[in-house]
Amino acid sequence: PYLTRNILSALYLGDLDYVRPNLEWAAGIVRNHHLPSQALAEFIAIYHQAAEHYLVEPDGRLVVNWLERESAALRAAAVEPGNE
Repeated sequence: PYLTRNILSALYLGDLDYVRPNLEWAAGIVRNHHLPSQALAEFIAIYHQAAEHYLVEPDGRLVVNWLERESAALRAAAVEPGNE
């Protein structure tokens, strides 16, 4: 529910990029707990798949497309040298 609340709040404010600092915070937690760097990327990818399934109305495409971009960016960051 945490990510969902953040997305809803960002939609209310008119910019989904307001969620990004929370994703960066979550990435810091992943690093600090010595979890695999791809853990957050995998979580967002699965969240994106669920959004694609449930947000089938045209209005939902905004969220689905944003999650797709964030998922791709997180996957790319997870494979950068030094992020293993």
